[in-house]
Amino acid sequence: MKKRMPWADALRGLLILMIVYGHTASNGDMLKYYAYSYHVAAFFFLSGFLFSKGEGGFKTFFKKKFCQLMIPYYIFSAISILVFALLGSFASEKLSVTIKHSEIYKNVLGMLYASAVEGYMKWNLPLWFLPCMFVSQLLYYPIAEPVKKLIRKKQPFVFPLLVLSLMLPYLDYFVFRVRALPFHIESSVFLMPFFLLGACIRHMNVDFCANNLKKWAICILLLVLGALAALRFNTQVNYFLSSYGKITVFYLAAFLSVLGIFMLFQRISLSPLIYLGQNTMPILLMHKFPVVLFQILLSSVFTKTGAVHTLASGIIAVLSCALCLCAGRIIEKFAPFMLGKDKK
Repeated sequence: MKKRMPWADALRGLLILMIVYGHTASNGDMLKYYAYSYHVAAFFFLSGFLFSKGEGGFKTFFKKKFCQLMIPYYIFSAISILVFALLGSFASEKLSVTIKHSEIYKNVLGMLYASAVEGYMKWNLPLWFLPCMFVSQLLYYPIAEPVKKLIRKKQPFVFPLLVLSLMLPYLDYFVFRVRALPFHIESSVFLMPFFLLGACIRHMNVDFCANNLKKWAICILLLVLGALAALRFNTQVNYFLSSYGKITVFYLAAFLSVLGIFMLFQRISLSPLIYLGQNTMPILLMHKFPVVLFQILLSSVFTKTGAVHTLASGIIAVLSCALCLCAGRIIEKFAPFMLGKDKK
């Protein structure tokens, strides 16, 4: 069994908290605006950094990833569709949200197709991430070993390799405009450069952990530049719609912020975030339910703007994560396969 990296768990914990916050706050919230500029990209970067083919060949790899990602996706999609059919109209009325595609059979077809672009995943929109990550893992598998050998022998090839990985996203963005592919294949294409960057940095064996003033300064500078680029020169990003605003600005801002937060978390260790990072799956799968409940119960709070709205959204995001963790502990005890885990 691979040894866990506490800093990686802590970073994953922060990212899942940012995702829940983004699904809680309104679109005018500045913190949400910044979080959206790189939080999903950072998840893919971290997945590339931690990627392992394992043993047993592609068949074993496919089975493992399917159990870890797609089994939870299908189970909680089915649960979400049922809840949506029973309570969707009530929630939409309370939140003044127009409800579309309420037919169960269409939502089931949407679950099988695994794309949120056409609106057939309103029952639990965050679940789009799982088929997208599943596809990304499969796409990277055949090139994982060649990339590893190339980077370890010739590190200067990192930059040309990353530029090459950007060619298809740019072609799609400006020429083909392909959307609504099954399993969010188009989103995988746009996010693969971050996955590749994470894998390249892992194989380069660069010491990012040295706790000196120069590296602290670089870390802070990367985060500041990433935030400025995202907030001043781009619109809010929407990953599942492949809506990136000015795509060059998006990649620049996201790469800067991802590298900055990567370097930052190699220097800090926060136990609550580590615990969150070790239990991201139940949060991803279930946080929509407590978030919607809190939004209904505290609708008057969400009509406010500024610091009150940000604080309320932050508190609700934390409480939603806590409720999901409690539910996750129960599920893990009796039916761990629902969370992509085996009995061990």
